[in-house]
Amino acid sequence: MAGMRIICISTVRLWLLLLLHWTSITVGRIVHTVDGVTLWTDSRSVLNIHKTVEIIQLVAVLLLLLLLLLLFVEEHVFLLLHHRTLVLLLLLIDRRTS
Repeated sequence: MAGMRIICISTVRLWLLLLLHWTSITVGRIVHTVDGVTLWTDSRSVLNIHKTVEIIQLVAVLLLLLLLLLLFVEEHVFLLLHHRTLVLLLLLIDRRTS
């Protein structure tokens, strides 16, 4: 049962990574298209578009790195921390009720 849970969690994280990657590619393609259109109208709008896209891509990369970190960290570490937190909470509850 625990093995299935780990596989399901890893699969969800993998799909999130792929979704972020595809979003980043799509944003890049839209920017190149918009660049071609706005280049003739106003150079300031092109700079604003580039700044916005750089921020969006930076956030996407940071989220991607965070998900990669979570993907490769051992799952039992999280379970161990969760177990210790649960035991601590039970001890606090037991101490208050006694």
